Amino acid sequence: MLTLRGRYDLKRRSAVFWGRLTAGGKPRAGVEMRVEAVSPEGVHDCPVLTDTSGAYSLQTRISHTTLFRVHVEGAIEPCEEPSSAPAGCLGTTVPGLEGRPVVVRVPRKPAKR
Repeated sequence: MLTLRGRYDLKRRSAVFWGRLTAGGKPRAGVEMRVEAVSPEGVHDCPVLTDTSGAYSLQTRISHTTLFRVHVEGAIEPCEEPSSAPAGCLGTTVPGLEGRPVVVRVPRKPAKR
């Protein structure tokens, strides 16, 4: 499971977002993910790495309302448990994931009178 949450930090004029990556209910540590930011200024990618609890966070300056998406590429990893397969386990395929997108809105400036 891949989660993503975000908010706008008015003081820093930045999007702050965070989430967690788990597989089979266990945290996935040390996984590199790609966070994509889509705004009127274009599309930007930000790499982010999960910590030992599967959590990640990132802060980036934005000047327009921005859509954020997080992606994890699929991979083949070493086996963690003994296999019942005749030749044993050669590797475990971990599918790629895409988290639910999050929109971080930049508040409008109040109109001057």
